[in-house]
Amino acid sequence: MPIEAIGDSLEKDPSPAIVILDASALDDTVLKRVPELLSLHELPDISLLYIVDRKMMEQGQLPMKDGCIDFLMKPYRKMDLNMRLEICAGNLENAIQAKQAVTRDALTSLATRQSFLEHSRPLYASAKRDQVSLSLMIISPDNLDRINREYGQLAGDIVLMEMAGLLDKRKRDTDMLCRFAGSRFCLLTLNMDETHLVTYLDDMLALVQSHDYIVGKDVINITASSGATTNIGNDIHDMIFLAEQGLINSREAGQNRFTVYNELQNTSTKAHSVS
Repeated sequence: MPIEAIGDSLEKDPSPAIVILDASALDDTVLKRVPELLSLHELPDISLLYIVDRKMMEQGQLPMKDGCIDFLMKPYRKMDLNMRLEICAGNLENAIQAKQAVTRDALTSLATRQSFLEHSRPLYASAKRDQVSLSLMIISPDNLDRINREYGQLAGDIVLMEMAGLLDKRKRDTDMLCRFAGSRFCLLTLNMDETHLVTYLDDMLALVQSHDYIVGKDVINITASSGATTNIGNDIHDMIFLAEQGLINSREAGQNRFTVYNELQNTSTKAHSVS
C-alpha cells in the first residue's frame, strides 16, 4: 500500500489500529514523511511498528522521536513478531485509557467539561459564521444534596449515572452532551428553533421525573431543572453563563422548571407533571 494511502485507509475504519511499516523498504525521504502524512488525517488511535534492518539501526535512520512506538529488526521469527505486536497492543490500550481519562467522565462516561469545550468552540464559531441557530442547556437534578444525606453518596451517584444515560439516549446524534460540573449536565444543540427547544426541554425533564432510580430496596423519584439560551453572545462561555443563570432562575421559581433566555426576554416555565 502506498504511504499516502495509509491515512485514507485508517479514516475509513475509526477503530484503534497497529500500523506495521517495513521501513527497510522505504527511502529516507519517504520515511521522514510518515509522521507528517499520518498527522494530516483525523486518525484513530494508532501504534506504529517499524520493520528495520541492521544497516538502518547502525546508521540511526529510525525516526524514534517522530512517533515510532516499537521496532523489529530483520531477520525475525514469527514468535518475535507476535511478541512485538503484544507490546504494541498494550501500549495502545494504555494510550487509549489515558486519553479517555481526560475526555470521558469517570462516573457517567459522558464527555468531560474540558473535552466539551474543546469540541464546542469550532462548532460555535461555524454556527456564528454561517448564522445557524445554536442552543445551550444546563440540566441538573433537584435536591441532590437531600438524596445524598438521606440515602448516602452512592444514591447520588446512581442518580447522576442514570440521569446521564437518560439524557444521552434522548439527545440527537448531532447534539453534544457532557457532565459539566458536579450535578450539572450541559447540552449543545444545532439547528433547533425555540419552539422545538421548549418541547425538547419539557421532554427531558419529564423523562427524568418519570424514571425510577433504584438504590438497594428503595425507589427514588426526582425532578430536574434547567436553564437554556438561544442567545449566541460573543463566545461559548456567554451561552454557558446565560444557561446557568436560567438554571438559577428555575430553581428560585420552584424547581421542575426550565428557563429559556433569548435576545428579547426570559421566561420560566413549569415542566409538565408526570403521573
